Amino acid sequence: MSCRKFAPEEVLRTVQRERVTSMSLAGDWMLRPLLDALAGPLEGTYCSSLFSVSSSGAVLAETVRRQFR
Repeated sequence: MSCRKFAPEEVLRTVQRERVTSMSLAGDWMLRPLLDALAGPLEGTYCSSLFSVSSSGAVLAETVRRQFR
């Protein structure tokens, strides 16, 4: 059985390329790397297609939610 590693840059490129409208994440451990990538190497990535982002299975910290907005 192979296990893929979470790759925030790949996720963001997919959001931009496919114009993803909805995403479900597993709390801060997924959203923080996405935010870091958007603030760094993928700054300017088109993500305005996202209509809904939810956290399933883990709570998002208030500071992370604010940063995401």
